[in-house]
Amino acid sequence: MKETAKIHKIEYPLAADDDGATFKAFKADSYPDYYVIDRKGNLLWGDIVNSDIEKAIQLALKAEPAGK
Repeated sequence: MKETAKIHKIEYPLAADDDGATFKAFKADSYPDYYVIDRKGNLLWGDIVNSDIEKAIQLALKAEPAGK
């Protein structure tokens, strides 16, 4: 995952659900599933399609700039 983030110049935090606990907790129905969570831990969007993930992240970052 670290190498993929480097290749794609991903600067936001990433997490891997190695044991499947998060997948089960969010009742995910496909893999991969993307969820955008704000700095306070609130779920903003869930089950985002691959083509919309970057757009969702940019919207979340605009809504809550770093340091707020």
